[in-house]
Amino acid sequence: MKLRFKRTCLLIILVSVAAGRLQVHASDAVFRPLALTGWNTDVVFENAASPAATSFDHPNQRPSDYPLYAWFESGLQDHADGLPASRRFASAANTNVLFELQPYTTNNVLLLTDGKPSGKVVLVEPSAYRCLFILAAAGGGDSTVNLQLHFSDGKDSEPIACQVPDWWTASETRLTRTPAITGLGRSNGKQGLEYEDHGDDAFGLYQSKIDLTTPGLHAKTIRSISFKKGSGGVTAGIFAISGERSKSSDSATR
Repeated sequence: MKLRFKRTCLLIILVSVAAGRLQVHASDAVFRPLALTGWNTDVVFENAASPAATSFDHPNQRPSDYPLYAWFESGLQDHADGLPASRRFASAANTNVLFELQPYTTNNVLLLTDGKPSGKVVLVEPSAYRCLFILAAAGGGDSTVNLQLHFSDGKDSEPIACQVPDWWTASETRLTRTPAITGLGRSNGKQGLEYEDHGDDAFGLYQSKIDLTTPGLHAKTIRSISFKKGSGGVTAGIFAISGERSKSSDSATR
């Protein structure tokens, strides 16, 4: 009995330590979410009585017989493989990167299409960054996206290429995938939410690292970031951006 009690106590201690480490990763992340405006589409069914969303891969002129493929919030209809209810998560590829998604009840992605290939997000607090991580996924095949930084001095960076893999993690690709979160489900109803049984194949969001130190852009205050879809899939969605502030910027905003 004493041996069993000791083992139980040891297990509780180990679980507590592990939980504490997870909390440290979330609170002490090096790369933290940027507060942004400019999101243009709601592609997530929220966990509510009457959830609503727009098709992620065919937002415009979707054929009547084509499913409304979209993301959904975890817990909706008791499905646990949706986007996190907290909207915050540490990247599976690098736990020092903390992403924060937009509310699921409003526009929560910058969706780029062939009809509207360009979009822009604006920083709530303009700042200089050493590095950015872009959280994105494409629909209908891999996409190529160019981003451009707009600085407070009125100047712009050169276009920076950003590869965006298809959201289906089992799709064929020539890109190097860096999944930030995987194992996600989706809806495939004709009008509203209808859970798709995806088996072992699932969906995900991927991160791309943008180094600003090497090209000497880390001392320039960013006020907005524009994106332009190039060749590839039907859509490309930007879901969040995280980054590490430059030291001079941290000193200026304390």
